[in-house]
Amino acid sequence: MQRLINFQKGRSSDRLQREITSLDVRLQHFDSSMQVTAWHREALAQLQQAKSFLDKHDVEGGWYCYQAAHRLLISGLSAEELRYEATALKEEGDKLTGWRRQAIEVVLGDLNQINFKRLTLATKLRDEYYANQYHKILLTSDQLVILCSISALAIVAGLAALFFLPKYDDALAARTLTAVAFFGILGSAFSVGQSIIGMANSTKIPEYVANLWVTLMRSLFGAVSGVAGYMFYTSQIVRFTLGDDHNRLPVALSVAFIFGYAGEKLINKIVESATSARNER
Repeated sequence: MQRLINFQKGRSSDRLQREITSLDVRLQHFDSSMQVTAWHREALAQLQQAKSFLDKHDVEGGWYCYQAAHRLLISGLSAEELRYEATALKEEGDKLTGWRRQAIEVVLGDLNQINFKRLTLATKLRDEYYANQYHKILLTSDQLVILCSISALAIVAGLAALFFLPKYDDALAARTLTAVAFFGILGSAFSVGQSIIGMANSTKIPEYVANLWVTLMRSLFGAVSGVAGYMFYTSQIVRFTLGDDHNRLPVALSVAFIFGYAGEKLINKIVESATSARNER
C-alpha cells in the first residue's frame, strides 16, 4: 500500500523537479544588472528551498516555494509584458471557482494600468487555488489507495474463511461469522469510497474525512455493522421477504454488506452533525 502511495508521489516529484530545473536555468540567464536585485536573490533562495523540500519528499512544500520563486519573476517584466501576463491571467481566472475568481478580477482591474504588485497578488490568488486543488487530489488518492487495500484484504480474508474454515451448518459458526464480518467491511468501504470521491468535488475538506486513520476506522466499523445486521437477520428481529429457493449463506453475506454500508452512512451523518454543531459555536 505504501509503495503505491510512494509511486504516485514519485511521479509528482519528477514533474516538480523538471519545473525547478527550468526556472533555475531561466534565472541564471538574466543579465548581471538583474542578478543583483533583491527579487532575483529571493527567487534563487525560494528555488533552493523548493529543492530542499523535494529532497525530503515534501512535494507540496516544494510546489509552494517554486510558485513563490516564479511569482518573483514578475518584478523583472516590462510594462508590455505585464499587460500580456495580466491578460492571460484574467482569461485563466474564468476557469476558477469560488471567491478567488472574483478577487482576481478586482485585483487586476484595468489591464492598461497594471503594475507588478497587482499582478503578483492576482497570481498568488491563482496559485493558492491550484495548491488547494492539488492538496485535495493528494488526500483523495492516498485514502483511495488505503481503501482499495482494505477492500482487497477483506475479499481475500472473506473468501479464505468460506473455503478453509470448517463448514458447520450453524448460524454462529466461525466460518459464517468471519465471512460476515469481512463482507460488512466491504459494505462500509464502499460507502467510505463514495464520500471520499465526493470530497474531491467539494469546496471544503472536513478534517474527519481527510484523516487517514478516520478513514481506516470508518471502514473497519463495517465489521461491527455487518455482524449486527446478521444477528438481526438470524434472530428474525428483522424479517426479510425471500423466495422459496434461496441459500442462507449468500443472503447472510448480502445482509452483512448492506448493514456495513448503511451503518457507515449513519456514523458519517452523526459525525457530520457533531462537527457542524462544534463549528457553529
